[in-house]
Amino acid sequence: LSGRYKAANGSILLDSIDTANASTTAVTQQNLNPNHRLIPAGVIGANDRLRAWMGASKNGTTAAITLRFHFGPLGTIADPVIATVLDLATTNISYGTLMEFKRITATTIQKQGNGNPGDSYGGANATAYPAAVAVSNMDTTAMYFSISSQADVSGEIVTLQDYTLELYSTYS
Repeated sequence: LSGRYKAANGSILLDSIDTANASTTAVTQQNLNPNHRLIPAGVIGANDRLRAWMGASKNGTTAAITLRFHFGPLGTIADPVIATVLDLATTNISYGTLMEFKRITATTIQKQGNGNPGDSYGGANATAYPAAVAVSNMDTTAMYFSISSQADVSGEIVTLQDYTLELYSTYS
């Protein structure tokens, strides 16, 4: 055993929201989960997985909304993008996803499952398996998992309806 804490059931709730978070869209990126929690350095070990459940909606008619998942030490849109979703492009639409990311090395993380960077874990896609994304050293740096939105037209309402981030530990 490595001496690192492991949950008895194999998973740990790292972050979630209790109340929906609405935001007026802008043509610049903005955080949808600004109250996200810091993940201490060393918590995410070799081959561990982060599983993110997210539900979002858009109230409006014209804007195409891009949602991005970020992972890094700043907790802002400046952190590396590990997945991008462009699905909120019609009137009054909702979107839900489950995405899983695996720690490949102390400084890389990789989306798992479906190769399309905007698709949920399951299902087939003609897109190649995603490459690992370089991030800050998870062993020595505290990290944030953030979700941002960006619109091609300002003024519509995007709501992060639900969000949960879990860590699934391995015994590597």
